[in-house]
Amino acid sequence: MSEIDEIDAVQESNSIKINEDETASTVIRAEISKHSNTDQNNEEQVDGPSTSENENESPLSTDEIPKQSPVENVNDQTNDEFAEENLPENLAEKEGGIDTVNTQSTETRTGDSPIEYKENEVTSPINEAKSKLLKVVVSDDDITKTINVRIIDKCPRKPFLGGFRHKLTGVEYLNASAQTFPKKVLASTVEKFNRDTQTVTTKNYGQQTFNETSTQMTKPGCYISDVKDVVKVPGPYVTAEEKEKMRLEKIIILQSYWRRWLSTNFVKKLKRDKQDRLDWEHKQAEQRAAERAERLRREFERRMKPRTKADFDLLYSALEKWRQEEIERINTNHSGPERKAALVGLLEQETYLIQSIERHRINADKNNEEAHILRTLEKAGSAKFWRAYDGQVTQMSTQHTIRAKELKDLYGSLQMDYLTTDERLDVLLSVKQTVAEHDCKLTQELISLIDREADLLGRKVKNSNLDGLRQRINTLFIQYCKTPMFNPEIARLLKVPQDVNKLRKDIYFCPSCNKYLPATEFPLASNSKITGRCKKCCALDNNSRLRHDFTKIRFILQNLRQTEEAFNDNSKIAFIIQDADLRYLIENIWNSQSALSGVEDLYELVLIRWNRHEPWSPWNCVLFTKDEASAHMKLENVSEAYGRIFIGKVRNKHLLAKQHFAKLANIESKSQRAKSKSPVKDPLFNRLAGTVSG
Repeated sequence: MSEIDEIDAVQESNSIKINEDETASTVIRAEISKHSNTDQNNEEQVDGPSTSENENESPLSTDEIPKQSPVENVNDQTNDEFAEENLPENLAEKEGGIDTVNTQSTETRTGDSPIEYKENEVTSPINEAKSKLLKVVVSDDDITKTINVRIIDKCPRKPFLGGFRHKLTGVEYLNASAQTFPKKVLASTVEKFNRDTQTVTTKNYGQQTFNETSTQMTKPGCYISDVKDVVKVPGPYVTAEEKEKMRLEKIIILQSYWRRWLSTNFVKKLKRDKQDRLDWEHKQAEQRAAERAERLRREFERRMKPRTKADFDLLYSALEKWRQEEIERINTNHSGPERKAALVGLLEQETYLIQSIERHRINADKNNEEAHILRTLEKAGSAKFWRAYDGQVTQMSTQHTIRAKELKDLYGSLQMDYLTTDERLDVLLSVKQTVAEHDCKLTQELISLIDREADLLGRKVKNSNLDGLRQRINTLFIQYCKTPMFNPEIARLLKVPQDVNKLRKDIYFCPSCNKYLPATEFPLASNSKITGRCKKCCALDNNSRLRHDFTKIRFILQNLRQTEEAFNDNSKIAFIIQDADLRYLIENIWNSQSALSGVEDLYELVLIRWNRHEPWSPWNCVLFTKDEASAHMKLENVSEAYGRIFIGKVRNKHLLAKQHFAKLANIESKSQRAKSKSPVKDPLFNRLAGTVSG
């Protein structure tokens, strides 16, 4: 019984030489033995390459082939017919993929039969690959089995790399490609990154090679000229001790020159430092002189053109000094009736000067009032702004601020002079339309005045005759702008609150002017126990009797607050102390002079901390000049820098200050015990804080 199994094997090599390669026969016999032993009764068909499904059992192993595999010889007639029908002559040679198969040269072992190879012409090549069919007849245990093995040459096509042609024979020789195709690399699913790497920087170094030299001496047959020869005479022999001594002498010479250079440079450095110090002192002197000249110029300007309350205090203070000097001169030079007559003349001169000062005050108050009105309207019309966390400022205009800005522009238009008649009528018409939105007694009177001026302008009345009417219009329009009903944004800028409940709080009575005023209108000293007089009454009393000038005191207080603000250590007393308190501290305790050098110019003096690690207070301060203060603030321990006597004097002054400002000391102790966010419940502290903020 004959069974036929057809096996398709894909051969990946360029050529299979069965006649010359013994391995091919071994593979075929292994496949035949495998199929004949597994199933001898059924017909089998295997497609694909002849490889074992089990990875551990390779079909190429010769151990699986039976030692005596009975193979029957195929008769020559059948073999010839099969070759004539299915195997064209030299097919393998024509196609160039597989060598010619010769069944007679098949290797035969003991008990083996020759294997017949035939190619089937009917079988078409797979995927345009060259194929060859081999027919194998196997006999085992009286069973004949025929197996058709198809070998497919599926070699990759080699690239054309050019070549050359023989000119005589015309034979073309092509360049063969021995490079196999690379393995296909699958795309990796792992994300990869490229980075630059720094390589070692190479450097080139020069190397001096050996240079062989030779000398030539005069000898028979060779003459060497001695024109350029130099005769060397050996000097005296120097011993090691002499050489060491000479070396030490040279070292001493070098050291002397080196020390001379160092000393010269040190002297030059001292000269430069001295010159720098002199230049710095000269510059500081020039700066102080310039500041003094500027201060005198401002003081002279303040006396000639007083504008603020401090300017008039300066005038009254100068007037009082002049009066005291004149009284002293009169008392010294005159007596009896002459003295009385001189004092009467002095009184008349003082009265005339006071009248002149008050005339300047009236003009200054008028200008200040107009500037105050413009400043108030500008504040009301300014946009609201706040600062974000990143430092940027955000501005926002509301309907109330826009309304206030429109009223400010109208007021500025009313204040303009040298307008033509048509321009003035346009301004009056705009004001009339604005105030006509509200019907009340104020707006009605304002509209009637506007109509009157428009009628007079139509009659070509001179502008000088309209000053009184225009002043009335300006006054009524200012009153209109300051009314919260018509200008809601102005309510937060008025001194008198519109809410009655707020009006009843923190109201005190002034016994001098018999008025009820808010707490911010009363200047309270740190040691006062009662409210006392208001600011206006105190200013009037100062101008009439005391005539104190607080310009220098305010200058020292301003420097003190700036210094304490720079420390940023929650110091409070320096910001609630008043001008009168600081004046008492400077004049009565420190005698208006520096505690160290005795300088009496208050513009050159500053109040600083005695112990820089504690907050400023009247019992922790000292009056120094600016230079002394800058040096004192660098000290860590004052007890080591100053003498025992000086420290004792300073501590005595601290005891006097603490005794005078006992109320202030209690406030400080209470504030230290209180929480950081809770306000101090002492009414005096609250009023002092309100006075400073006001």
